[in-house]
Amino acid sequence: MADHIEIAGLKVPLIDTVRPEDQTDMFPYVKQTRKTEVLPKGWQKASNKRPLSAPIVYDQHIPVTLRDGVKIYVDVLRPHETQEKVPALLAISPYGNGGNGFKIYENTPFRVGVAEEKTSGLEKFESVDPAEWIPRGYAIVNVDVRGSWDSEGNLYIEGSQPGIDGYDVCEFIAAQDWCNGSVSMQGNSWLATTQWTTAVQKPPSLKCIAPWEGFTDKYREVCCRGGIPNKPFVSFIFNKTIRGRQKREDVAAMLEKDHLMNPYWADKNIDTTKIEIPIYALASYSSAIHGFGTVKSFRNAASTKKWLRIHPTQEWYDLYTPEANNDLQKFFDRYLKNIDNDWEKTTPVRVSVLRYNQVSKQQPLRDLTHSYSRPYRTHSSTCPSRNTRPRKPPTRRFTFLHPTASPRRLPPRPAVHPTSPTI
Repeated sequence: MADHIEIAGLKVPLIDTVRPEDQTDMFPYVKQTRKTEVLPKGWQKASNKRPLSAPIVYDQHIPVTLRDGVKIYVDVLRPHETQEKVPALLAISPYGNGGNGFKIYENTPFRVGVAEEKTSGLEKFESVDPAEWIPRGYAIVNVDVRGSWDSEGNLYIEGSQPGIDGYDVCEFIAAQDWCNGSVSMQGNSWLATTQWTTAVQKPPSLKCIAPWEGFTDKYREVCCRGGIPNKPFVSFIFNKTIRGRQKREDVAAMLEKDHLMNPYWADKNIDTTKIEIPIYALASYSSAIHGFGTVKSFRNAASTKKWLRIHPTQEWYDLYTPEANNDLQKFFDRYLKNIDNDWEKTTPVRVSVLRYNQVSKQQPLRDLTHSYSRPYRTHSSTCPSRNTRPRKPPTRRFTFLHPTASPRRLPPRPAVHPTSPTI
């Protein structure tokens, strides 16, 4: 078995993926087989989970052969009592199908507000709940990417290859006899990043995307933010949350080998200027790694039909609120079902204003007339920054409090650093 893959002309080492049978911090692994069953109205995965309000057809472990011959597996959950063809909403990630996956909510204080009874347990982590969306007239397609769980191949960590695979999955799903030929994607984090990189490939059946919080430059936004390598986080996230039968791209080794920008890292910087389909993007005040990439990609996208909502809570919590689901359905209805519902009149950029001791208020960005821009000058002896030029010259010694960095002497820097608008 190969010990490396080639990305952008560079040899990238591979490392064994933790096997599905290792259930550390995971839900019990259940090996899936190809079958179709109907889950009846009222069905519950457990007594504390959301019951189904309508019957669901559950197609499990469907093989999809990618263009290079690698076979991956998808689950399809779709309406039962209908002859009408429906659009498909894809959830593409390595986080498991059929109830497999990382126990993220159980390991997070207060489950970030996502109560057990709020979801059915059929949802892929960071994806919409089939129990919510199938009654709305959509099919949910949960995809185990190459190299994850029982899908074949080695696992690529974002970059161009997942986008190529996403193209193939879009076209496979659009050709199914239950699908109306219109496909979109949805979800947070990895699921959002995969939307951006798939849309760049321009699959004909992908009519729109809804990347709700995801980075688009793994080097600058995650692995080496501010020029400081973040190997501990990279090692943790891929060892703890991902399972597979083969090997995976060793991002931590590449970070240690060369933490400066090169073609390998450039392959993980998604050029959203190539995206022309409608976009409904989401960002928040709470995410340290998803905000910048979302806003940057939204601004750069060539699409003339794009919307951004900046919300005040946490991405997983927001994903399951009734208000967010109703808003998202209006977007999907417009571009996947061609329903004329005045979605285009939606304000292009909506911002949640955080008010002291009051419920946050959402309003159009253009209405924030009380905001202003002002240049600030930073100075090591007068922190925090102020808007007057310092009298004393700045010191030149800074200490970096980071496990992989050390104190160093820096060259002189200009004292003036004007601010720039975020949007």
